[in-house]
Amino acid sequence: MMKLVKIVSYTLIDKISQFYIDLKREKAKHDYEFATNKVDSLRRVLGTKDYTLIAMDKRTLFTNTDRMQYKVPAENLIEDKQLIRSQYTQAVINQQSAAYKLQKDTPLIRVLDKPDPPFDKQRRSWILYGIVGFFLGAAGVAGIITGRLLLRYTGQELTRALLGTTPSENTSTTASVS
Repeated sequence: MMKLVKIVSYTLIDKISQFYIDLKREKAKHDYEFATNKVDSLRRVLGTKDYTLIAMDKRTLFTNTDRMQYKVPAENLIEDKQLIRSQYTQAVINQQSAAYKLQKDTPLIRVLDKPDPPFDKQRRSWILYGIVGFFLGAAGVAGIITGRLLLRYTGQELTRALLGTTPSENTSTTASVS
């Protein structure tokens, strides 16, 4: 019985542990994919900002770039690019962290209460078992004696009720008739 409990307990523990580990790995994989998509998206946005700055520089080749109409859009694009670059840096850090979790971070699961013998069993005193046994034996003997008496008495009463005589009278009349 103990071997069966041990096998079932460890099987359940292993199943739950593996489910938890798989769940953690799947979460880390989703985090890594999300971070990678964000990095790629920000890289594309940086590329479009660079392309826009290059296009603006090409259009203003022979113009005075100190004029406000040329200076303000370029400054705005540079500020946007710096903001996106800081977001890109943070996204790369998040991607590396997610990659680390995906590769290294496997949860450790331990069993706190092991269903292994030996178990501490409390044994009751033999005196207690003796006393209980004596009373149960006495009650059994009393029940048997009382049951036999009740059975005999019930038989006599049924005979008297059905035949109108006691069994002793019935046997004496049948003996004298024969």
